[in-house]
Amino acid sequence: MIPPASKNSIALFWHRPRKLLFRKAVFYVHLILGLSIGLLMSITCLTGSLIVYKPEIESVALGAVSHLIPPADRATISLQSAYDAVQRTRPACKIVQAYLHAEPDLAWTFDLNCKPQGRVVVYVDKYRGNITGEDHFQGKWTQWIYDLHVRLLSGTTGETVNGIGALLLVILAATGLVVWWPGARLWRSCFHFEWRARWRRKNYDLHRLTGFFASLLLMFVAVTGAYFAFPKTYEAFVAWVAHEPSVLPAPRTGVGAARPRSLDSVYATATQAMPVGETTLFTFPQQKNAPYSLRRMLREDWRRTGDNLVYIDQYTGQVIRINYHRELSWPIRLTRDMYPLHFGTFGGDFTRILWIIVGIAPATLYVTGLLMWWNRSILPSLRRRKRKAKAQEERAIQFAPQR
Repeated sequence: MIPPASKNSIALFWHRPRKLLFRKAVFYVHLILGLSIGLLMSITCLTGSLIVYKPEIESVALGAVSHLIPPADRATISLQSAYDAVQRTRPACKIVQAYLHAEPDLAWTFDLNCKPQGRVVVYVDKYRGNITGEDHFQGKWTQWIYDLHVRLLSGTTGETVNGIGALLLVILAATGLVVWWPGARLWRSCFHFEWRARWRRKNYDLHRLTGFFASLLLMFVAVTGAYFAFPKTYEAFVAWVAHEPSVLPAPRTGVGAARPRSLDSVYATATQAMPVGETTLFTFPQQKNAPYSLRRMLREDWRRTGDNLVYIDQYTGQVIRINYHRELSWPIRLTRDMYPLHFGTFGGDFTRILWIIVGIAPATLYVTGLLMWWNRSILPSLRRRKRKAKAQEERAIQFAPQR
């Protein structure tokens, strides 16, 4: 049962929110947060909009390096021969994974860890077996934008600051919705934009409308984004709510005698174990107790590389585990889906374009909010000081001794 005092407060907020002390307190929280994190979140969200289509932009920029002219039969080379070609080209680097693009005009791409160069991607013509080129991510402008978005160019510290900022953005958006509510009689007026008004009113209307339509999606993107800064905390919370594990680690194998196995046989075993879906990513063991893994994409998957995995023992060549994403428990699916949820890779181009628009909203809100604060608080204060200084100057002239 709701106490009478609470009922009165709810009724007052519903009809005349500006009379409520709570609403005034929320307004100041909104103002302080906006001035404190507005610029940071504007940068983070704008860079997020720029990398929604990062893989496609990089592929187009590479041109003939990543795009092929397929032969008439479209017969591809073996995975082993492609791997050997990459290893001959970069013998000092570790081959981490291979993107086996199914599109007929796209080359296979091998991710390499090359010290001190960092990540290097080698492109292989999957029909003819020749190396078409390389892509170096160190110093690359798209990677610079990505690092700015994720880590503020400051490593782990920047990632933590970004995560805290994202959680504060949730509060900022929620308080903005409270401040937005004008009362039951006036709510329709909040959806009106005064085209013929002076610029200050237009600025106010733009801030109000942008905040209302973007707030819920901003909160969603911010909550999922903070996961990357605090994954263990999120996973522990989801596990606590669900009373079951929220993470499914990759399996580990026993360390046996090193017996070279053909990658083609490993690949064939994996595809036989999971015959459905489109092959996207093949990962090579980086540790003695790590398996091979093959990732496949089904129609319902959200991640660009698919959500379904087959693990193969690097020593015996046998299947260790098969993970169909749809068969996993909801806590594990939720934590695995944080990446596509945050970057908008589900729902096709509609969701990705919507995410781009949402990423522009914080900058719009920050600029319009800053102008409102300047016009309402700073500018009047400066004018009062100017009038006071002028009055003091006039009094000093008036009472100055005559010569």
